[in-house]
Amino acid sequence: MTAEVTAGHPAASGPVPAMAGPADKTGWQPCAPGAPGPTVLLTGWGLHASHAERLYRESLNDLWRLHTDQGVFILKALGQPATTAWLDFQTAAGELAAGAGLPVPLPVPTPDGAPTVHRHGRQWQLRPYQQGRPFAPDSPGHLAQTAQALNTLHRLPVTAFGHAPTCPGDETAFWRAAGEEPWNHLDRALAHVLTAPERANALSTWRTVHQRALAELDGAGYDTLPAVLTHGEIAGSNLVFDQEGTLRALLDWDAVQLRPRAYDLAKAALFLGRVARGSLDIDPDRAATVVADIAGGQPLEDREAAVLTPLLELYFVPTPERLHRMAYTAPQHLDWYVHWTLDGAHRARRLLAPVIRRLVGASTP
Repeated sequence: MTAEVTAGHPAASGPVPAMAGPADKTGWQPCAPGAPGPTVLLTGWGLHASHAERLYRESLNDLWRLHTDQGVFILKALGQPATTAWLDFQTAAGELAAGAGLPVPLPVPTPDGAPTVHRHGRQWQLRPYQQGRPFAPDSPGHLAQTAQALNTLHRLPVTAFGHAPTCPGDETAFWRAAGEEPWNHLDRALAHVLTAPERANALSTWRTVHQRALAELDGAGYDTLPAVLTHGEIAGSNLVFDQEGTLRALLDWDAVQLRPRAYDLAKAALFLGRVARGSLDIDPDRAATVVADIAGGQPLEDREAAVLTPLLELYFVPTPERLHRMAYTAPQHLDWYVHWTLDGAHRARRLLAPVIRRLVGASTP
């Protein structure tokens, strides 16, 4: 069962029923041949899966690992609906990055040449499966290669794109344009996991963070920073290295966008600088090194440093669409996600403060 999407909010008028999910399962689990993944693979790409697995995790995306006589593939049902214009931009951005030598797994086209298939009310993309290990901060070369890849990405020429459409799930763009109605939708979405008093406290926290973040982004001139090609989902699990420690794939281009590079830097400070997966605790020395290395030959400007905290804070204000769709696609993780974002909203400023002090201090003559 999937959500029906209307005007950017699936069933946003009230709580939606949670899809039954395997709350006791995580990781890759075998699935039957008649499951959605193998069926879409056959009807969309004409490929038969001899073995199929579905990934259970805290994500809006549905991921299937499908073994065929043509190789092993990952089939993804996008977690949030995207416009045709953005899907075209995603394809063009991936091709540009791959053409520059970045390890980008490009979508496998259907027999009629389409990179995206529409089935069961969702959008599906197929890519070759990338075998390897995720980013490990203590592994030699992982950080240097990641920083070089992102530095290259941020330097790619983007004038040909003109004004790129906003990607789905861009919390910064969403909350900068939001009025009062999304807060009402968010309140209703929280009814899945929080009592009325708990919802009031959560909304108060997120509203405070939201107002402060918007003021700081505007005050630092966020919109005047150069727009570059950003990945948008910098995380250790999206970086695949082989046994020799070579970066083989930069995954998950569902948030690729033209925006200031500070967006990627803020995400990298958290997700590559944290002490463990799932943790919000950051090693400030490592996080500062991550940001400085990605910036490379273009050192961080003061106004870029000034927007890192509000960008990360807005990341921890969930959009109502994300919560509604999570109630369908990953209901077993909804409670965890709500409390994780609340914790992040409370702590983001405190976590990044020592990182920014190191960055600003390093750039001071």
